[in-house]
Amino acid sequence: MHRERCGFVLAAGLAGLITSVAMGQQEKDQRIDLAQVPAVVKEAADRAAPGVTWHHASKEIEEGKTIYELTGKNAYRRAVEVEITPTGEVIEVETAIPLREVPKVALDAFKAEYPHLKVTGAESVAEGGQVVAYDILTRKDHKSVEYRVSADGKTVKFEEEEEE
Repeated sequence: MHRERCGFVLAAGLAGLITSVAMGQQEKDQRIDLAQVPAVVKEAADRAAPGVTWHHASKEIEEGKTIYELTGKNAYRRAVEVEITPTGEVIEVETAIPLREVPKVALDAFKAEYPHLKVTGAESVAEGGQVVAYDILTRKDHKSVEYRVSADGKTVKFEEEEEE
């Protein structure tokens, strides 16, 4: 009886591990050729970020939903990243900006929450054509780490960590 229960628990745990690994792989970006981006998505990206020259595209599944991500450079040579649904709905536009362009209230909120972290960059985050937040970029343990601060400085949260 004890062996059967241990075997069952081990099998269930292994199945859960396999499922979580498979799910984790599904959540990763899949790089695609710009020619594979649906026209409605490309047109939405061009409207959301006029004048951007697109260099890369990816497709990912986030919480069961397909998202296209286009990255490129604007006329100021700043990196721009746009997330769009397959129907052409723009989720958000992130644009690299100099740190001096982050409002003092947002930067102060980040520094109050994480005084020990050195800021390495920043991005404005726009939704519906309005800047709603700023991504503050830092490094920790040889990884790029991103924190999102609301434009009014009222919320600061960990956004993501990427291997380098």
